[in-house]
Formats: sequence, structure tokens, C-alpha cells
Amino acid sequence: MPENATDEATALKNKTLLILGAAGPSKPLLFQAARKRGIRTVLIKKDVTWEKEFCDEILPLSVENFTDFEATVAAVVDFCREQDVSGIITTFDSAVPVMAQVAETLGLHGPSPSMAAALRDKNAMRERFAELGLPSAASILVHTLAEARAAAEKIGFPVVIKPTYGTGSAGVVLAHQESEVDAAFTKANEVGLNLSDCADLVVEEYLDGLEVTVDALVSGGEILFHNISDNPELMPGPVFPEVEFITPTAFPAETVDTAFAANELTIKGFGLDHAVVHAEMRMTSRGPRLLELHPRPAGQRVPQIIARSLGVDLMGAAIEIALGHRPVVEPRRKGYAGYRAVCPEVPGILKSIQGLDAAAESPGVFDIEVVLEPGARLVTVPDAVQQDALYVYVEADTYDEVHQRLLAATALISLELE
Repeated sequence: MPENATDEATALKNKTLLILGAAGPSKPLLFQAARKRGIRTVLIKKDVTWEKEFCDEILPLSVENFTDFEATVAAVVDFCREQDVSGIITTFDSAVPVMAQVAETLGLHGPSPSMAAALRDKNAMRERFAELGLPSAASILVHTLAEARAAAEKIGFPVVIKPTYGTGSAGVVLAHQESEVDAAFTKANEVGLNLSDCADLVVEEYLDGLEVTVDALVSGGEILFHNISDNPELMPGPVFPEVEFITPTAFPAETVDTAFAANELTIKGFGLDHAVVHAEMRMTSRGPRLLELHPRPAGQRVPQIIARSLGVDLMGAAIEIALGHRPVVEPRRKGYAGYRAVCPEVPGILKSIQGLDAAAESPGVFDIEVVLEPGARLVTVPDAVQQDALYVYVEADTYDEVHQRLLAATALISLELE
């Protein structure tokens, strides 16, 4: 270990990190990374389950409370002062506005409140992209069906209709033609009201090409690590579940350079000088186009496959940046790695999972992570946030081999619902 890495580890030990919320039924990676570094971890979340074993203190409070935002922020600030918090982080989109306001109040690293507000609102995000001259999708804010119809005609079919405040592909619906706008609007509106009690929607240009995640670690305005993970399957709609990612990318170096350049402009434009940044792009026939930007670690299991293929601890580095330390990031190419989620096609109660032993013996499988137990109620997109029952992880020497191994292993697994 380099001498400066040893110094950093000593400086981090016994620091206190605040985690705001913990999305999903099982996301221990962030907590494990903190424990590995000897960092004291405190959590703010209303309903705590598996997180208890990782936390020194817990404040049972919802950080999605936007109806009483000021009171929520005040309670979080008081808790931070009581716990002598040195850094704040979240993996949860809905918690970003609270994180930003608390960080500004206490002088901690984090996005500015104005930036967080823009990144949380898909319409404001698109407007900011346009102001910065960043490549994105045409988008129009709508509130009524008549406005949605007019926006779709103006943009041109196909279009995507989705809530301005949303996550996990919830309420995101494609309309190929005019006759499909009514149903897409109704579904997006219903889900938006359920998710955030907000009826604002956006009608957006549908972008062709594969979707990718572009992840960056930024310290002192310098990008220390930049990586693209591919979703190797086209998502033609009408809904958009994200089930598979492979890293490193299969796109040629010229395309990668263009995507990195767009992401760097985005990071600088939003003033993300000390952050872990997760961007979603479509690699279209006209070049990379930004879908979304988030000042948080990548979702689902992207950090795990980055660690496996490149030896980079994305969560650990994100923690160090949040605590004001410059992480030592030394990527070491080990081959390709990917994961594929197994999620229900229809809602129901999970009765059992079949085929796990056979899948575990499939070529290249290095882990199977089951996150839902029998008895869990499963929901599906677009009615709710995508809910995965388990993840299968595979590695191989080539990109195509990873993809084929993932398909083969997950084909052996089935979810029995009742």
C-alpha cells in the first residue's frame, strides 16, 4: 500500500459518516466499505431492518418528507451536530435535496441545494442541460392530457412520458403513436401522484441506441476515475426495466472519449467538485445523449462489477470523498464482469425461487445475491420502482462471453409467484 494511502486510512479512522436512507432490500456495500475503513456510521431512515448491524446510531426519520422540508433538514442538522458528523452520503435519489441542504448548512461536501433541486426534477434537469449546451433529449413539461398530445406532436413519435420526480423506471412509458398517448399519460400521471404526490410530467424524445451508465469519482474538481458500464439489451419500450450491465464498455475508444467529454462538461457545469457522479446516457446514432445525472453512487449492482473487473472500490472512494479525503484510485483491468437481475414480469407474492443451485454451477458465475425472501410482495414497472428478487454475477475474458453466460445462468432460474 502506498504511504499516502496509509496516511489517509489513519485520518479516516473513527470519523463519522452520515448515510441518508438506504434504498432497496439489500444494499450493504456502502456500510461494509465504511466498516472496512474504521469509519463510524450513523443512519437516518424511518424503517430500519438489515442496516441495524452496521450502524452506531440511528435516527428514525423519513428523508423524503418534502411536505415539511425545513423541519426535516433541521432535525438532520441537529443529529449531525450531536454525532459530530464529518461527511454525508446517500444512494437514494429522494434524499439528495436533504443531503444538499444539510451539507451546505454544516460546511460538508455535497451538491448545492439549487443543483440538487435541478437534478431531482427531470424538467429542470433538461433545462439545465440545454443551458450548458449538453447533448440530451428534447423535452416538454406537461400537466394535462391535451398538453401531452400537443407535446408529442411537436417532438415527433415515438415519445417517452414520465413523472418529473421519479426513479427506478417507475411511470416511464413509451408511446409509439398518437393512439398510445392517452394510456401512457394516464399511467405516468397515476404513478407520479403515488410516488411524490406530483402531477407534473415530461414528454421526451425517444432516443435510439443502447443505454449506459457513466460513473466518475471527482476530487478537487479532478476526475480520478471514469468508467462506462453497458446495458447490452435494447429497451424499445413500452416500459424500461434495467436488468443487465457489463463493464468495461464494448463501445469503441472514439465513442467512449465523446461520452467522457460530455460527462466532464456536465460535471463542471453543475459544479460537482467533490462527488461521486452517476450519469445515464443513450449511445444514439447521433452520438451520446444524456438522460439523467445524479450526485450519488451508481444504482443496482454496478459498483460490484466495477470492483470485479477493474479493482476499484467505488463505494469506498465515494465515502472518502464525502469525508473530504482524496481517495487513491488505481484501476487494474482483470477482464469483464457483469450482472443480470431476475425480476418478476407480473406482480404477486414470491412463493419460491427455483434453479439457484444449477445457476451457481453455470460457467463464469462468481456470485448469486438473493435479496427477497419467500412471502415478499413483488411489484413491476411501470406501476412501481423496479423490484429485483436476485442478481447473478458473471466474469469472463470477453464482453460477449459475459453476456452469453448471464443469459444462460439466469435462464435456469424461475420465480414462483402466488
